Amino acid sequence: MYDWAAVYMRDVAQSPAALVSYSYAAFSTGMAAGRLTGDRIRARIGGLRTLAWSAATGAVGIALAASLPLPLATIAGLLLAGMGIANLMPIFFLAAARVPGMSAAESIAAVARFAYVGMLLGPVLIGGVAEHLSLRVSFFCVALVMAGIAVFGGKPVKRFI
Repeated sequence: MYDWAAVYMRDVAQSPAALVSYSYAAFSTGMAAGRLTGDRIRARIGGLRTLAWSAATGAVGIALAASLPLPLATIAGLLLAGMGIANLMPIFFLAAARVPGMSAAESIAAVARFAYVGMLLGPVLIGGVAEHLSLRVSFFCVALVMAGIAVFGGKPVKRFI
């Protein structure tokens, strides 16, 4: 998301140049806040609920930015998105470390491989959708993926978190 946040602020939200960098700062601040509080949240409500709520928060944040393409709404949406997305990978790594029959190192490495592929392909896919449709549609697509993780993401990892 952070790859396209500044472009979204400039081109879609029609933000003044002075505010464009706030999109990256908001997303990064949300990520930091989410990571710093994630373990406490997971300890309190459990990994499965944390996964669902984190993905839902990310979906709501991205949908907010896409629905209201205004500078402040986009900044608020990206802050929420960062908070939500922050805890997904730690939960997936935790689940991977608990897979029976595989060492933690092997299973975490497998999850990391998929994460790197996602980090490389995600921005390209967002850009491809933006090129053919629009950047707002791209953001809505990401929000739908996050909503899918919120609803269905816990099923494959349920036994391990």
